[in-house]
Amino acid sequence: MAGVLGGLCWLGQAAVNDYAAAESAVNALYWGGAALILVALVGLGAGLVSGAAWLRLVVGLCFPLLVWSILEVLHAETSDGIVDGGFGLALALLCTASLLGGAVKDDDAAVPRGGTHSR
Repeated sequence: MAGVLGGLCWLGQAAVNDYAAAESAVNALYWGGAALILVALVGLGAGLVSGAAWLRLVVGLCFPLLVWSILEVLHAETSDGIVDGGFGLALALLCTASLLGGAVKDDDAAVPRGGTHSR
């Protein structure tokens, strides 16, 4: 949920970034969205690992740094509004899809699969 809200904050910030009258709103959307995006990225990074807890912690902390470094490279190449808005939209869509996807039912996981190498 933090990824959806944070992504929408950055999308809104990118939409009103050019208006001088909305400077305080832009700052609030940017930093509030950044905090929510950080929480979402730590969760997404930790979810990449299913093993040891220490490895989940390391990957959870490094994943936001990787995303931040990619965003900084993109900021140097194009407009800040395009990068922030595009990333916010992509993150909001990704997190919405994962929220709406649901979990696998136990009945679906227990169905035997047939194939040429099955026993």
